[in-house]
Amino acid sequence: MRRWYQLAMLGAVCAVLMLGGGAGSLVLAQSEADIEAGKKLYTERCEHCHGAEGDGVGYATEYVFPRPRDFTEGVYKFRTRHETEDGNRLASDDDIYRSICEGLHGSSMPGWCGFFTEAEIWQLVHYIKTFTEIYEEDKPGQPIDYSGEVAYSPESVARGKEYFEGEFECHTCHGTVGRGNGQQALDGLEDDWGHRIWPANLTRPWTYRGGHSRRDIFRNLVMGINGTPMPSFADPDPLAFARTLEDPEERKEEETAARELRS
Repeated sequence: MRRWYQLAMLGAVCAVLMLGGGAGSLVLAQSEADIEAGKKLYTERCEHCHGAEGDGVGYATEYVFPRPRDFTEGVYKFRTRHETEDGNRLASDDDIYRSICEGLHGSSMPGWCGFFTEAEIWQLVHYIKTFTEIYEEDKPGQPIDYSGEVAYSPESVARGKEYFEGEFECHTCHGTVGRGNGQQALDGLEDDWGHRIWPANLTRPWTYRGGHSRRDIFRNLVMGINGTPMPSFADPDPLAFARTLEDPEERKEEETAARELRS
């Protein structure tokens, strides 16, 4: 039963590759006052991990995994905008807002919605962007198109499995059943800064750092993940297959442990 469910979850991931659309937030107009307010919030709540200079080198950096984001190069893992004509892969303001608001599951980055107000998170967005000049030189590309969403079906799952095991070679990093233990992962993968990293365990979608909805997975497949070996795949079929990999027993155990920690 567990094996069947894992294959079913991977199939769902493969189907997501067929998706499109996205939600936006109310963007707070940028002003010097907002940037100063964002700086104050950053110093109080973000600097210990991301560093005073936004370079990802704070006093807590050595104690968290993965390492905190370096804002000085404008490289954000999760984005909904395509590459620009100048070759930049920039996150939009909404993308940065979402990462702050929701946090990154399976990492030390918490979600700040409910702690900060919406206006305060926008102030942080505007301040964080001042750590690099890239946003002064270029703007984010066109938004991802979700209009081609394909309904989940056994056929979509089957096509996704073919891509996962064949043309896209997803298994070389994520493993044959999606546990993140493919040969390349075992040999050693690094991010653009030379830090050891591991592929996502697709059997545990609740730990996907960029979210585990169909559109989240579709976005990561189409856009790739900046600063990592995860490339961009234009064809969306593998989504459905990846969604078949989730292990319900492991998820139940983790949710129970999380409730005990909160109590």
